[in-house]
Amino acid sequence: MTTPNVIYQKTPKGIAEIAASERALNFRQRQVLILVDGKRSHEEIGLFLNQRNMTEMLAELEKLGHIHNPAKPASAAPTRLEIIPAEPAPEPASMSEEQVQHIKGILIASTEQHLGIMGRSLKQKIEAAISAEVIV
Repeated sequence: MTTPNVIYQKTPKGIAEIAASERALNFRQRQVLILVDGKRSHEEIGLFLNQRNMTEMLAELEKLGHIHNPAKPASAAPTRLEIIPAEPAPEPASMSEEQVQHIKGILIASTEQHLGIMGRSLKQKIEAAISAEVIV
């Protein structure tokens, strides 16, 4: 079990959970995981969220591999994040002046329709654009 003065840290799996679009944790577990920052103690997180079962929640997150107690010796080798090189961006297709003007017209009409007076500065920037690179 955990003691109130334990300060947990997120593991790479915990960091990935926060960044992922699909969630593996429930709402409460996720709240606790977000608050784990390597600075707040078990007790501080419990007070912040006003939850009585904080010890069980932290133990479950630790068991799932989302957080760890840096004071405990690691039972297994730490997980390594694999770095995958990004593919080079494709070359932008060139556009004719007519295509650029058509796109500018669409952007200006959409700005006027959806933003009204609030889109005035955006509309001016679109009108001032002289090439496709500026629009994109």
